[in-house]
Amino acid sequence: YIRLLKFVYPKLTHVYTAHNVFKDKLPLYGFALKNAKSVAVGEAVNKNLKEDVGITDSRVIYNGVVLKETDDQVDEIISYGGIKLGCIARLSEQKGLTYLLDAMSLVNQHDLTLFLVGDGELRDDLMVQVKNLHLQEKVRFLGYRSDVVECINSFDFLVSSSLYEGLALNVIEAFMNGKTMVATDIPGINEIINKSNGILVPAKNPQALAQAIKDLAGNPEKRASLAAQAKRDYDTKFSYSIFLDNYRHFYQSMRKGSK
Repeated sequence: YIRLLKFVYPKLTHVYTAHNVFKDKLPLYGFALKNAKSVAVGEAVNKNLKEDVGITDSRVIYNGVVLKETDDQVDEIISYGGIKLGCIARLSEQKGLTYLLDAMSLVNQHDLTLFLVGDGELRDDLMVQVKNLHLQEKVRFLGYRSDVVECINSFDFLVSSSLYEGLALNVIEAFMNGKTMVATDIPGINEIINKSNGILVPAKNPQALAQAIKDLAGNPEKRASLAAQAKRDYDTKFSYSIFLDNYRHFYQSMRKGSK
């Protein structure tokens, strides 16, 4: 609609923020963004704009995350005495949760439980998979939660099995609260996680995912070291204050360019 409006008011400045990677309706996408000042939330999204959509005027401004500051935890989680592995994700195909459950079936550590925070269209299918894999004692569905920070505080570390992402905000949320993560090595995640702040594994690979989970579960010193670096990386790259500064400079540069 903004592109059409520019035919009537050509002096309008069109600013667009791309949050995800799209592969369909690319001609329409390209038409809509022609002459727009485009912002991508991550390198993977920016690559999609440039290589698939044909946008030349785009830049990356990482999303900042605003969550309440609290040390509170969730009784339902911390009452479990073993290793508490968290996953915050919509229960959808994009999040690769079937592979995560397959991985959990390969983790033979008896004192480790996966807590799934989120809801979605695959909930019933995933619950059937848990039953078929005999994981009822190792996987708990917590459903949609408004107390996400408290959940993160309650986990020893987190996991993401996503198949594709724009920019994985759940990773940034974990880093913000000083937690490390095992995650799939995909665009939108691997520009946040590296070997100094977490563990990356190939997507759709339950064996590699299981091994990484076992590695962190059995090594609290490594978890602590990775988590400390994760918090530092959040503070220097993904904090909300940096996000605001980057957008402020972006709009100021457009204002100067129009004079």
